[in-house]
Amino acid sequence: MKRLPTVIIVGRPNVGKSTLFNRLIKKRKAIVDETPGVTRDVLCGEVEWRGKVFELLDSGGLDFSTQNGLTRKVREEVLQFLNSSDLAIFMVDAKEGLNPLDEEIAQIIRKSKIPYILVANKIDTSQAKDNLFEFYKLGMGEPLPISSLHSLNLGVLLDKIWEEIPEVKYGKTTKRIKISFIGVPNTGKSTLTNTILGEERVLVDDRPGTTRDTVEIPFSWEGKNFLLLDTAGIRRRSRVKEDLDWISVKRAEWGIENADVVCFLLDLSRPVIREDLSLARKIEQKAKNLMVLLNKADLIPEEKRMEYLEIYRRRFFFLGFAPFLFISGKTGENVEEIFEKALDIYHRANQGISSTKLKEILDSALKTRPPRHDIKIYSLEVCNNYPKIFCLKTNNPKGIRGEFLKFIKKKLWENFSLEGINIKIKTVRK
Repeated sequence: MKRLPTVIIVGRPNVGKSTLFNRLIKKRKAIVDETPGVTRDVLCGEVEWRGKVFELLDSGGLDFSTQNGLTRKVREEVLQFLNSSDLAIFMVDAKEGLNPLDEEIAQIIRKSKIPYILVANKIDTSQAKDNLFEFYKLGMGEPLPISSLHSLNLGVLLDKIWEEIPEVKYGKTTKRIKISFIGVPNTGKSTLTNTILGEERVLVDDRPGTTRDTVEIPFSWEGKNFLLLDTAGIRRRSRVKEDLDWISVKRAEWGIENADVVCFLLDLSRPVIREDLSLARKIEQKAKNLMVLLNKADLIPEEKRMEYLEIYRRRFFFLGFAPFLFISGKTGENVEEIFEKALDIYHRANQGISSTKLKEILDSALKTRPPRHDIKIYSLEVCNNYPKIFCLKTNNPKGIRGEFLKFIKKKLWENFSLEGINIKIKTVRK
């Protein structure tokens, strides 16, 4: 696959980088808040302008005034992506005027020797326009005045980007299979993502809640195109206190909704907790295709693994349709098997189902577990292929027992090799 030109937005915290990112990719993908330092991971999105396509990166705010571990990691990641990009959009805040951090960042961009565009954001007041002259001190030429919030001069900015980036022939791409890593905070989702990519694309820290955005990362394996969704850890709602945490949880729920295959991570280094079970129920209710990843398997001796597998299958009995896979995000154990299984689940989820075979399954179920004499069941049909939903047509939908539906589900999984596919059966009046 040809690599698209990469344009990164850099600047100190809270100058409006994420607002500009969302405007240019035409999605609310980055979390926007007045709190500095909201963006931690580098987010990416594709932008097309006048026949050219480029990858836009939204980076965390560069702050050299604090030295805590997470701030340092954000800084290191931004600098890594800056040095590998084709163009930098250096954003400053016209409303506040020149800041000493702006001067430090300007020096770093000059040292990187990549082309740049100096952009002065929040140019919405007369004071902001007066402050424009201060930015000439940076020695980076004339600042382009914009307002990300009100879309002022964004077309001019895109024209400038168009002039700087090469044209890449960008034909139709095959569908990317979306795999979402879901788990409670600190189960190793970001470590696993970084191991898969072979680079520190997502910030990893011992503190729960390091990932706030749902990070979407295009990725190819064995000639197949994937989109990895690394989500913020989901807590129970009663524990979601801050507005930003609430937004992160909603983004993670979006990751469940939009995935082709959900990879539910469990941490083998600790006992199962209530949040694990609650989240597993949520995934099951969404009727998502699923595999369960037992992470940190490097801590479990080989001879103990079957014992662990039995324990986890019992605790998560309602996920009996899903494969359970021992993995280690740290060592890379069985990481390739994640993609093999994801492909297998995805293709089987989209396979056709024989109506003749469905009739045989229904006839067998009616003989083995006949309903009450006043209930008539006419047919079993596929009413939605993805997610896989079957319709059971009857004269009395409320009279169908749950045990009967469970029996049919079991027969469907057995007869159509639907491991990993969370099927649902609707009772429909005829």
